[in-house]
Amino acid sequence: MQQKTIFLIFLIVISLNISCQTKKQTGDDKTVDPTNMKIDILKINFSTDFGKLLKTADFKVKESEFSEYIKAERTTNVNLFKLGDIELLSTYEINGVKIPNDSYISLSRQNGDSDLIETLHLRYNFIGDKDLIFNELKKLLGAAENLNNDESINALKEKENFIWRGIGDNRSLILSQFTDGSAIGVGDVDSRRINSVLIYIIDGKSEINYPNGQKEKIIERLENRFSR
Repeated sequence: MQQKTIFLIFLIVISLNISCQTKKQTGDDKTVDPTNMKIDILKINFSTDFGKLLKTADFKVKESEFSEYIKAERTTNVNLFKLGDIELLSTYEINGVKIPNDSYISLSRQNGDSDLIETLHLRYNFIGDKDLIFNELKKLLGAAENLNNDESINALKEKENFIWRGIGDNRSLILSQFTDGSAIGVGDVDSRRINSVLIYIIDGKSEINYPNGQKEKIIERLENRFSR
């Protein structure tokens, strides 16, 4: 009889414990705001966050966008990220229909053994105000330096290029914005222009090491590219 009593008490304790855990989990789920879970690309720590970021999405090794001699971890799941108050999305939405927008984020390192991020690159395609990202960066980082003048090739291609220097931890940010020239439409909905931005957050010390032994600063390479 005593053994049965002890066994019943044990079952009651276990049941109460499971019930409490279930209520706690349910309560926690209700308080989770997916927006607050997004990672702000402007606040990523280049020294410590690489491993954490690889666990957030499906990253694949690709050639970096700015050099064939640098590999980068890339993901098209930009839904997990934001820029300031702007939530990044992996799709366009027109008349309730969602279409992949081919945006991506990549993280480049000097070599595969390093956990130090040297350059973060974002390509973001969207529909709406073409100055959306520029205005958010201006609000957060202040005035930018214009990289190309009215007579440059970039200007003739209607590409606007800017740089913010010294944004923290010896980093700079380059923004290139342009209209992609393509348009999409769904059903009877009029086509919409697609705007694109390229963003590079670059560690000032990061370099490209060429097979012949030469080295080139990534910031200098990108500045030259967007100043032409």
